[in-house]
Amino acid sequence: MATTRSQKNKTKNGKILNTSCISVTHKNTSQIDVDEVDISSDLRNKLATSCFEIGELKERALQYEENELKLQRTESNRVTKQPFAEQISS
Repeated sequence: MATTRSQKNKTKNGKILNTSCISVTHKNTSQIDVDEVDISSDLRNKLATSCFEIGELKERALQYEENELKLQRTESNRVTKQPFAEQISS
């Protein structure tokens, strides 16, 4: 699952900027330390959010694939097993 590290940064005006997605780690991607990128804090936050969302989308895709496999197994089990009433009449 994706994890994030929250951090408070001070701007040049002395205002505190809350950034909720600075470092992004996901089991399907390598760790991305966005705070090391030399860009504005707004772009850094957008990049971190995008990286986090990509990790979440990959996680959902894997869950979807797992659910599809479970459904296929369930469907194949239904085909191979006859209901009890059909077994008696056969």
